[in-house]
Amino acid sequence: IAARILVGPEERLDPVCRLMERSPLGGHPGAAGRPVLGFVACGAVVRREAFRSVGGFEARFGIGGEESPLALELAAAGWGLAYVPDVVAHHHPAGGGVRPGRRATMLRNELWATWLRRPAGAAARRTVGLVARSGPRRHTAAGVAQAVRGGGWVARERHVVPAGVERALRTLERSGRS
Repeated sequence: IAARILVGPEERLDPVCRLMERSPLGGHPGAAGRPVLGFVACGAVVRREAFRSVGGFEARFGIGGEESPLALELAAAGWGLAYVPDVVAHHHPAGGGVRPGRRATMLRNELWATWLRRPAGAAARRTVGLVARSGPRRHTAAGVAQAVRGGGWVARERHVVPAGVERALRTLERSGRS
């Protein structure tokens, strides 16, 4: 379950929640909430059995975008993911500002998740899109360099998501909500 996340003492709605509440993915009768293919770790409830069955978080990702590969693994294993706004998480991030290197880490992790689980053509298109969106900045170069340095590990661990999960990812990309 992906909860509605209220951030800081002002309790601002996390912008990811706006994307999840408008998810274009088709629902299943009796589902807990709006179907999604991702979540924010600070506002998620995951069955222990599901988490353990797919190996949990990959330590190499660290903090910042580590949810994406776990969400894909859960979906590939047949677990449902849903945004349920009635479940609320209050998030009070430490540090109060942008952490040095965070943008590079986030880009690296998005690239790794893409390369690990997407078919080659989709991975190539997504890579180009991610780098273009990030723009010609120092963090873009750092994130791409970090991702490339992990290429050997990615190649060894790579397995593509099932066709149904890939179709859902394409639906999200077409809607601008990936």
